[in-house]
Amino acid sequence: MGSIVAARCPCGIATKMALGGGINSHTAYCAFPALCSACGAFGAINLLGNAVRCPSCSRDALKTYDDPSLAGRAGEKVVFGWTLPGDDSHRRSVRLTDGTYLCPTCRQPTLTFSDEGFWD
Repeated sequence: MGSIVAARCPCGIATKMALGGGINSHTAYCAFPALCSACGAFGAINLLGNAVRCPSCSRDALKTYDDPSLAGRAGEKVVFGWTLPGDDSHRRSVRLTDGTYLCPTCRQPTLTFSDEGFWD
């Protein structure tokens, strides 16, 4: 079961994203927020896709929001977490906390994520 997560910043950005995967798609689909360093596009991408490229400019310049370079203040509470399929030596876990992150609009570390519910 996936989660609905809201991304908000004092500059005015406010969007909701369906993250993770559903019961029938979790082995092939895991949505997670990303920022394109080439064109500035922000949104959820499928981490389990064959070629993870920016949906706006098609470049290989995406940084997912578990990248330390996008983190601001560390949070204490996990808002969303997912462990990607794979063997133990290659398994990757992603998570968002209630801390702050780089905003794609104002470029300040003031973007926050909050849990808004579930989807399947």
